[in-house]
Amino acid sequence: MIGLQLLGSIENDGYIRRSLQAIVNDLALSQGFYCTIEEVEQVLKKIQTFDPPYWCQKLTRVSFVAALSKRYFHLYVSNATKIIEEYFEEFSKKHYEKIQKRLNITDDQMKCVLVLLLSSTPNQDR
Repeated sequence: MIGLQLLGSIENDGYIRRSLQAIVNDLALSQGFYCTIEEVEQVLKKIQTFDPPYWCQKLTRVSFVAALSKRYFHLYVSNATKIIEEYFEEFSKKHYEKIQKRLNITDDQMKCVLVLLLSSTPNQDR
């Protein structure tokens, strides 16, 4: 039941934008099926392992980290992951120089990290 509700909540671009609490409420009200947010999260994590990558993601930092973890090992993955986990707001505002200074990396390294990040962005419309 949880999986079907989650699958029905996926929008055309592959994201779930509804809160997990809203999904729990829908299951209770429309299906008479009672569960916890933790149970919904468990099923969501399982669905997120399916192909294609990024499918059924919540549009958050988790989407970026999941996208990076799906990619092959790359020299710049650790910096890219650090940017998303620690400097997500700066990244979303394109404050790349500020991030570069905080990571203490060269211009070329930053360019490579940005290429990796932008190619891993869980946005189907790029």
